[in-house]
Amino acid sequence: MTNLPLSQLQEVFGERLQENVQMTNYTTTRVGGPVTGLISINSAREMEFALTNLWKLNVPYHILGSGSNLLISDSGYDGIVLHNRSHNVKVNTKIDPPLVIAESGASLGQMAQLASRRGVTGFEWANSIPGTVGGAVYGNAGAHGTDISQMLQSALVLTRESGTQLLSNEEMGYQYRSSIFKREHKSVTILEATFV
Repeated sequence: MTNLPLSQLQEVFGERLQENVQMTNYTTTRVGGPVTGLISINSAREMEFALTNLWKLNVPYHILGSGSNLLISDSGYDGIVLHNRSHNVKVNTKIDPPLVIAESGASLGQMAQLASRRGVTGFEWANSIPGTVGGAVYGNAGAHGTDISQMLQSALVLTRESGTQLLSNEEMGYQYRSSIFKREHKSVTILEATFV
């Protein structure tokens, strides 16, 4: 039995809200019990809409990217899981240096491959990382002697307190495998990132 306002959530999200979803198919470990509700998010704008409405209703939630580095309890979760499938990536090679702009649900490896196909180098290290751009930006993912902090120009983030903000690389407060948000346990959602 849940205490979530499911009828209100249905009014807001309609058929996009799936109820009582087993999470085994959403994690790389293939374990996890049921969640009260799951909503697939297909763009940064949809993520902002979903979070704004969940905040208004005071509904507990978690954001799920690719499901790597994640264990979900077999007893499940009484809340909403936002499955971040916002995967648009744009590569602008008409400027110098070229820019890569990626939504937070984009696969880090696929972003690196697309950049390479368009002649943009420097992302080769990210090919083997299984996570998403959002998780990588949040945790300063890295491999082979480099990391996100060496590539990120800015990140568009969303917080309940401040709304959307465009933060520079310096404002992310990067350290080894960490950002200011990770260190201070701040609730923030990465919507989009721009890389050089």
